[in-house]
Amino acid sequence: MSESERKKRIKILVQELVTFNVEEQRESDICFEIDNLSPDPKWSNYIFWTDDYIDEEDNFLMEKFLDKIFSYKENIIHL
Repeated sequence: MSESERKKRIKILVQELVTFNVEEQRESDICFEIDNLSPDPKWSNYIFWTDDYIDEEDNFLMEKFLDKIFSYKENIIHL
């Protein structure tokens, strides 16, 4: 799956997660899928633990969020 396809799918899933009152099982399914699509393992922190991705009118800033998670670079230590 290309990066643009992953972004598109994450966007759909996050919109469902933040917009709808989803049941617990559906929320788990969404989070599991995003875990597999997102390069950034801390993606959920940006939704649930900060207001950095919420504007003054309480809208979720999807593009800023996607830019953040797709700018993640894994730290690899070579021994």
